[in-house]
Amino acid sequence: MNDRADKRRGEYRANMESTLDTIRAQSPGTEFIVVTSMLNTPKQGDQLEPILHLRDEALQISRAGMALVDMTSPHQTIIEHKNYLDTSRNGVNHPNDFLQRVYAQRVVEVLSP
Repeated sequence: MNDRADKRRGEYRANMESTLDTIRAQSPGTEFIVVTSMLNTPKQGDQLEPILHLRDEALQISRAGMALVDMTSPHQTIIEHKNYLDTSRNGVNHPNDFLQRVYAQRVVEVLSP
């Protein structure tokens, strides 16, 4: 979410890959879970596109020992049926307890055999 600004968005994938590689070089056995962001408030109109872009970039990252949890797509589906405010603690860009449980469920899905 914090990388959605134009300049940072363009560097997101390279920065993520560099971070993963730097950590892996120092700690070869480290495993990663990369989690994409929830959507920010739809009241920002076309400002949803940056989050969708970051999700798409994250989905292209692949490293050994890395799992990916897409939270952007499920959140997009949820807010087609629920009011955004039913999923956000601050009404803008932070998950409430409901959406935090969805985050946890998605992580468990990826970690479960």
